[in-house]
Amino acid sequence: MAEVLLMIGRLTIPVLASGASLAEFWAYARYIFAWQGDERLTLTPEFSELDAHQKTILSDDVGMGLPLHWLSRRMSLIGICDGRYFIERYLATYGGTYTGKAAKRGPGKAPDFVCVSRNGRFHVVECKGTQTSTAYRDEQLGLPLSKGSRGGNAQKRTVSFPANIAGERLACGTFISSDLEQRSSLKIIDPEEPPLLEVGEENGPMAFDPIARGTLAQMLRASGFPQAANLAAFPEGRPRGIEGERYVFAPIEERAERFREARVELAERPRAEDLTSDRGPLIGRRSVIELPAPLILNDKIVRRIELQQGVNPELIEDDSAYLLEESILERKQDPGVLGVAEFESDKNEVVMSIGKLFRSELRLLY
Repeated sequence: MAEVLLMIGRLTIPVLASGASLAEFWAYARYIFAWQGDERLTLTPEFSELDAHQKTILSDDVGMGLPLHWLSRRMSLIGICDGRYFIERYLATYGGTYTGKAAKRGPGKAPDFVCVSRNGRFHVVECKGTQTSTAYRDEQLGLPLSKGSRGGNAQKRTVSFPANIAGERLACGTFISSDLEQRSSLKIIDPEEPPLLEVGEENGPMAFDPIARGTLAQMLRASGFPQAANLAAFPEGRPRGIEGERYVFAPIEERAERFREARVELAERPRAEDLTSDRGPLIGRRSVIELPAPLILNDKIVRRIELQQGVNPELIEDDSAYLLEESILERKQDPGVLGVAEFESDKNEVVMSIGKLFRSELRLLY
């Protein structure tokens, strides 16, 4: 579960944001208390008795982190991108067809994630989580199918890709148990539905751009470079509307100022420190989080956790400034940014690495 916590931390880092985001840190301290110490993955009594609002937040976060951790290992995912950002970025930059607007709720909602695997195929993933029952989990997924297209089944159909790069379109449902007699469980379905957005075959290679940009933006933001993260996500500035059939971006002068601010941030590294270890070079942030209560693990009392997140210095050196240019990653599968999430863990530490460019380390402090 410590690996899942790192995955939740990665997935909840916003691609685009202003100011600070508590999502970058809070999940690690909160959910480390949630689990019984056995393989059934059941909640502790304290967490099973949370009020409905807090239980919903836990279900949503774990309902994303658990299936993406599971899928990432089995499908060799090298990029995991927020679905709404993918649609907005892809349509703004390369055009495409989309029936309606990428809604935040309902059947037209953008899928939770668009992912790309090592074999170059794109996968659309919708995630649901509940603590109510497996029957309600099936309702969330849109089962039975005889009742029509709804729930996760409807939302995973939002985006489709050409046959030569199309992968899976999955709806994942996580049931989180608080009953010691019942295990938690993960259910994944893949019924076919007509898509709402089609990536044209001629634009297929360009679909790597939002995946890589979103991944890069999360790396930079987690490492303490918010200006560079926003620039990497949308170098033209986020679209301000549509005139005719084209998106309208920020004026040239404003774009130049954003580039200047990002380069100053990378050069001065105001919030970054050298975290280099025997695992390799790392520039980023180190945070020691005081737990709200002692946690007993491995017959020891844990009072604090240490979180280190950073990027390889090569990513932000002057000779790699092209990573912030508008032409970033138009070539297929840039090996520098996209990579499978790999985990190392023992009783006291868990490490998540994305290729050679990003590393997130979580340690228990006794």
